[in-house]
Amino acid sequence: NNLFSQDFFQKIYSLDFKDEGWGVEVMPNGDIVTAGSMGSAGAEKIWVQRLNNKGEVLWSKTFEETNDVIAHDIQRTADGGLLITYNVGPGLGFFGTGKWMKISGNGDLIWAQTSSANFIMDKAMPLGAGGYLLTGFDVPASFIDALVLKINDDGEIPWGTTFGDAGDDAVKSCWEDQQGFLYCAGYSGDINLGQDGLLAKLTPTGGVLWARRYGTVSPDQFGKVKRFSGDSTLLLAGYSSGF
Repeated sequence: NNLFSQDFFQKIYSLDFKDEGWGVEVMPNGDIVTAGSMGSAGAEKIWVQRLNNKGEVLWSKTFEETNDVIAHDIQRTADGGLLITYNVGPGLGFFGTGKWMKISGNGDLIWAQTSSANFIMDKAMPLGAGGYLLTGFDVPASFIDALVLKINDDGEIPWGTTFGDAGDDAVKSCWEDQQGFLYCAGYSGDINLGQDGLLAKLTPTGGVLWARRYGTVSPDQFGKVKRFSGDSTLLLAGYSSGF
């Protein structure tokens, strides 16, 4: 949409019974790339399509593995490629397994990576010093933990951090300041099934400096964190449940 909310174009794209778009990226020439999934429930594939600036399809490709595969985010890379975070499962556990891959601007697979841990991937963001930050959660033996993972341009992991209380925790969004410190927002649960919005500050190498919870008596969650003003004030958005 342009600034006055007048439709420039509105299009619907469909390949199968269930088609979803979870991530979108705009290329330097104005092309639009979407990533998500297509197929019937229980047999989904990654679906990536590249559109021109009028929404017309330039190419449309699918990627699949042995179980349901759903892409959750897409980021363009400096060399014109595209980084995609996705989850496969739940064949390897109740939550499935998180992975990431790089494709060319023409949709050809360059590489695909995974971790030996049972990570679930959500979002990806480029880092100022190079590489990318992946967020989501880890699934250990009991409660899930918030996850922040750095990968380099080849998809390898220089470091990863998990943290949280005695409940379910996850990171939904991060913001990086000029010094490389990371402010990560999401949710944090406790053993009594309460849940608050979570904000944590991490060092450029993933060390947790502090983590704080904000919320009400009802379940709360942050979905996004951004810089709000020049004095390092942050703006957090999310929701609070209740009646």
